[in-house]
Amino acid sequence: MSHFIEDGAKYLLDNPDIAPNSAAFLWNKKMMVQVSCRGFAVGQFMQPEPAKYAHVPTLAAKSFMQPEQPYFSHHPGRFFYVRDDETGDMFSAPYEPMKVKLDDFKFIPGQSDITWVAQKFGIEITIRLTLVNDEVAEVFQVSLKNLSDRKRKISLIPYFPVGYSSWMNMGGSFDKELNAVVCTCITPYQKVEDHFKQKNFKDITYLTADKTPSFFEVGLNKFEGDGGLHNPSALQDLQNLSNGDAIYEMPACVMQFEHELDSQQQEDVTLVFGPAFDKAEIQSMRNKLFDGSLDEKIAGYADYIASGSGCFDITTPDEQLNHFVNNVTIYKTQWVWRTLTQVRPALVFYTH
Repeated sequence: MSHFIEDGAKYLLDNPDIAPNSAAFLWNKKMMVQVSCRGFAVGQFMQPEPAKYAHVPTLAAKSFMQPEQPYFSHHPGRFFYVRDDETGDMFSAPYEPMKVKLDDFKFIPGQSDITWVAQKFGIEITIRLTLVNDEVAEVFQVSLKNLSDRKRKISLIPYFPVGYSSWMNMGGSFDKELNAVVCTCITPYQKVEDHFKQKNFKDITYLTADKTPSFFEVGLNKFEGDGGLHNPSALQDLQNLSNGDAIYEMPACVMQFEHELDSQQQEDVTLVFGPAFDKAEIQSMRNKLFDGSLDEKIAGYADYIASGSGCFDITTPDEQLNHFVNNVTIYKTQWVWRTLTQVRPALVFYTH
């Protein structure tokens, strides 16, 4: 059942169908990211006005981040395909876009991190999203575990869509020196004077990893093909990604990590996703986050969030009310509690 855990510090939603638009926020002084239990996401940062680094696949007017907004198949998200490279069995995590019925599902929003756990075909994937202080970067710590009693060949394919970033220019390629998919664009303008206002914008969206992928793909259409995101053509029939670029077309950040896992063996990878002004900024971010101090930086972010805790606790016969008041304060985060018709709770996080 869905309930508070860790003495109210976190919440657990164990079914992606109970409240499919349930979402959680993480933020620091420079950015905010909202992710749904199924993996759809909206990320914004200040430059100095709010700007996005992953977009919908059509031209869209700017708006505030909206709670429990409607989603659609090509809405931006942070998705992971998991494939058995011997049988071709495949599912996606957290849930979208394949929507394969999972053997086990957990969505665990916390105050300084958000975690998903998904199991299928004897494989478990754990995804933890967090931020660090004073940086515009999403940090994903991903673990892939073989739960079966035999050796398995498994591919992990992170798919982070970038969307329709500009009608003027957009594309992308894989940079071996940065070990990153680097997607570029030009923020569109129609008046010449606007160029000078926007020339320092962060028009790059990148996905980098602490391990080298076996294959990659940057062209969204080539990845998706006729199969659609629910069964990408690039992954059908045990194919590997084709190491393609996106040239004046809609890009996506797609990597493929091949693993041979013994029974109960686990492999980990850390991914960083966000905007940048140039490749030097991506390298600087890699140096900051992959220098061995990432755990310390994540702990520092948790301390930053905890610094907004309230100044009193309550004890009442209503345990859920206690958790609500004691762990969530108006100075930090409001958890808006919504009861469905089946009296099943869902949490939506709003920040101040």
